[in-house]
Amino acid sequence: MDNTPDLRIVKTIQIIETTFFTELASKSFDQITVTGLARQARISKGTFYNHYLDKYDLARQLIDSRIKSLNTVLKHQLNTSWRHNILLTKITPEMEEQLAELRILRKIHTSELDFEKQVKTSIAEIFEQRILRDNLPLSQPQFVSRLFAALVFEFFDEYIDDLHKKDDQVMQTQLNEFLHAANELFPKKKRSIR
Repeated sequence: MDNTPDLRIVKTIQIIETTFFTELASKSFDQITVTGLARQARISKGTFYNHYLDKYDLARQLIDSRIKSLNTVLKHQLNTSWRHNILLTKITPEMEEQLAELRILRKIHTSELDFEKQVKTSIAEIFEQRILRDNLPLSQPQFVSRLFAALVFEFFDEYIDDLHKKDDQVMQTQLNEFLHAANELFPKKKRSIR
């Protein structure tokens, strides 16, 4: 039996996703409707509902797939430079392709679905796994992981705001200055809060 997906289904999903990103780029998430998406994609509402439960399901699937890609990059970064550099300092070509979409998805902030919250939660889980794996002597690994996640998210958010204005050297300089300031503001002898 052939497991190749039906090309018509693949194309329909691509059209729906592209239309969603186009609509979200110019409207708030609340203003987007299934009727409007179907009209812009030139499909019936029934075709839309064959693939998604509603606009929230579509957005959730898009967010989940982008978070999965980010997680892959972050896990790689943590595995290769955990002791030296905890933040993403090099945007990979794979991520570069998705940055415009991530910028658009940031607009989704509802009680049912919140892009920023989902990304931070996902990043925190990765940091917590790494902290636990390395047996770091922390009594509050979840809290520390959430702080790391917030920092990584803000660094990433800053980068996608200035897409194409920064290169890896500028990002490295910014990170080095942040780490230097943190070391100056919180020297080791004063860091303990016990």
